[in-house]
Amino acid sequence: MLFNSFAFFIFFILFYFIYSSVKNHRSLRLFVILTGSIIFYGWWDWRFLLLIFATGTVDFFAALGMKRFSSRIMQKFFLICSLVFDLGMLSVFKYSSFFAENIDALFNHIGIPCNLQNNIPAFCLILPVGISFYTFQSLSYTID
Repeated sequence: MLFNSFAFFIFFILFYFIYSSVKNHRSLRLFVILTGSIIFYGWWDWRFLLLIFATGTVDFFAALGMKRFSSRIMQKFFLICSLVFDLGMLSVFKYSSFFAENIDALFNHIGIPCNLQNNIPAFCLILPVGISFYTFQSLSYTID
C-alpha cells in the first residue's frame, strides 16, 4: 500500500476514526494499532507477515526461557537460539544472492563449474520491507 494511493487514503480514514473512537480504552486502542499495522504491512504481500510473526514468537519464547531458567548456560542457550534464528532469517533474505554470487565466482575461478545463484528460490530474492528494522527490534527485546 503506497502512501499516495487511494487505498491508503481509505485505510487512513478508517483507521483514524476507529482509533479515535477507542482512544480512551487502552486494550482496544492497542488492538486497533496492532490490527492496523498487520493490515498495512500485509497489504503488499501477506506471506511476509509470517516472518514478523515467526521472529516475534521465537524471541518471545526465548525471553521467557531466559527468565524461567536461572542458569547462565541455559540463558545463553536461549539467547544464541534467538540470535541464530533472527540473523539466519535476515541472512537468507538479504544476503543469499550475495553469498551465492561469491561462491559461484570462487568455484568458477578454481575451475569447478557452479551455478548456485540461479538455484536460489524466488522468495529469497524478494526483500521484505523493513526486515532489518523489525529483526533488530525483535532481537533487542531478547537481548535486553
